[in-house]
Amino acid sequence: MGTTQFRLCRKLKALKGHLKAFNNLHFSHILVRAKDADLALQDAQLQLEFDPENAAIQDSVGELRKKTVFLAEA
Repeated sequence: MGTTQFRLCRKLKALKGHLKAFNNLHFSHILVRAKDADLALQDAQLQLEFDPENAAIQDSVGELRKKTVFLAEA
């Protein structure tokens, strides 16, 4: 009910809470998440030094490196 502008405003107000929750879930505490990812990468690289033939560790190092770079650039 109401004008088109009023309906749009009401929809945007309803959307605001969901967007704030999404933002907090995915984008908050970036520095902490980047540090944790870096520590996990260092740990995986250490494991890879002791077992260089382990394909699972090699894959995890690659994924952790991508995650660390992504979070460091954020």
